[in-house]
Amino acid sequence: EEGGKDYSQVAPYFNNLKVRYAELARRYYQRLIRYVKYEMRQPFQNEKQINEDHFSNPLWYDDKGNNFGSGGHYYFLVEPMPGVNGKLLGVKTLKSENCTELLNYLQYDVEIELYEEIMSDAQSAIFSRNIRRAIFEMAIVCELFTKRKYFSKGGISGLAFDYFEDKGKLKVTVMELISTVAYEVLGESYKDYSPDDYRNVDYLFRCRNKVAHRGEVVFKDDSATLITPDLNLVECWYDSVGNLLNWLDSK
Repeated sequence: EEGGKDYSQVAPYFNNLKVRYAELARRYYQRLIRYVKYEMRQPFQNEKQINEDHFSNPLWYDDKGNNFGSGGHYYFLVEPMPGVNGKLLGVKTLKSENCTELLNYLQYDVEIELYEEIMSDAQSAIFSRNIRRAIFEMAIVCELFTKRKYFSKGGISGLAFDYFEDKGKLKVTVMELISTVAYEVLGESYKDYSPDDYRNVDYLFRCRNKVAHRGEVVFKDDSATLITPDLNLVECWYDSVGNLLNWLDSK
């Protein structure tokens, strides 16, 4: 009578439908993104980074086009901050004491190394819960940084390494470079320096090989037990890769 709307019956009715309709909307949105990304060849699309909450404010119409509005109350959403519901994975808070550092950084174009870009991609993949992509990218980071440490670009050793690798005459793994080779060349093995991190990197590569050769996100541990890594384990691998880079950088 006052010109308002009584939601006591409307809201429960649409609330029961909303979950199912939101899932349908999300599914078709993913298909749309995949079409744009793979058929239209527009790469900067991410169908994985979707939350049902993004579809929580529908407008409802019946088959005659009558508008029922929101069917209840609107929801106001705040995007989650990386690391709030899990490990921080190196995420830092911008504080007032960073002001001088920030201003200095803004003065120049800083060249970002390829391994830094891929490490960032791996971090975003973990936050997006894309375990398979994160595993692949972390393994690439280890290969890039480790081989660069031993075989600098443009140096004689680097040119020799590139030649033998291109000819298929050189088969050396990252695990060898950070263990036996590191002991002889750097005076310390990462396996001795940090056994837990070394084991995590080893498991990372075992899993990467399964992903590459069979498309399966699994690996066998030292006891030959088949393991499917969860998000928590992949986060631990990310920390261990970061520790490896710091260790190599200190040599």
